Amino acid sequence: MRRLLHSPLISLPRKFARRPSNRYPSTPFCLPWKNKRFYLKSAPTSKLRASGEDSERRRKYVVENKYNEVTVIRCATQEAIEEAMQKLGEYPHVCVAGVSNAGKSSMINHLIVKKNLARASSVPGKTKTVDLFLVNDTFVIADFPGMPSTDPQVEGMWKGKWRPLIKSYMTEVKDLRGFVFIHDIRWPVAFDEIKFNKWMRRSFDIPNYLLLLSKNDKVEHNRRLMGLNNARNKLGFEDSDRHLHYCSQNENSQCRASRRHVLRWLESVLIGDKSQLKQRVDDLNDPL
Repeated sequence: MRRLLHSPLISLPRKFARRPSNRYPSTPFCLPWKNKRFYLKSAPTSKLRASGEDSERRRKYVVENKYNEVTVIRCATQEAIEEAMQKLGEYPHVCVAGVSNAGKSSMINHLIVKKNLARASSVPGKTKTVDLFLVNDTFVIADFPGMPSTDPQVEGMWKGKWRPLIKSYMTEVKDLRGFVFIHDIRWPVAFDEIKFNKWMRRSFDIPNYLLLLSKNDKVEHNRRLMGLNNARNKLGFEDSDRHLHYCSQNENSQCRASRRHVLRWLESVLIGDKSQLKQRVDDLNDPL
């Protein structure tokens, strides 16, 4: 009797049949005289994965919401930056800068859906190298060391080692598409931030500037507007330069929306206008 129940050729009256379950691809049925379920064995369709070529064609955007392939190169010396540029020089680059503990590393981890990829900490000066993240073999995010805030030790490291590293990177990079400057909206603009932005604009050719105001979920609306006007005026951002508010808490709907805004800015910087982006998505969707 037990062998007969597990046979795939068994047929029961239609009133005993049940709707298919998402967990099991086969149709379950229940015996009228016993409160038990039996399932015909088959391979779960959710575990079937596409080939590498198909997954590449299904990738529509430069950053995905679930999984991103990331290669990390940490450059502690100028020689390491020159060696890394030989490998990653052909990719478009987007660099991220800001004061220590302003939220640079947390933003990068939240943006590319990786935990502890960039070194995030509440202690200033956690990022001590120029970290290069090759995302999905498409573009590179450069995470700069943080500028000094209130820690004199960080100030000494910035003048002696970190600032020359940034200068070496900006000199060696060939295809720089954008520059993201992160400022904590709760803090007043420091003199080092003003001097750093003037140095970057005067010394290097940067096509796209983005002012990213972090910790946006920790302030009210009026204080948010005051922080925005203060940052744009003192940092010398022009009318053509964009600004976005950002927070890295997935539980907050505003934080998820801010991530989408930054991803759209990345798409526009790396690919071009919306027509080019639509053409790229159509090309990826075309069959072989």
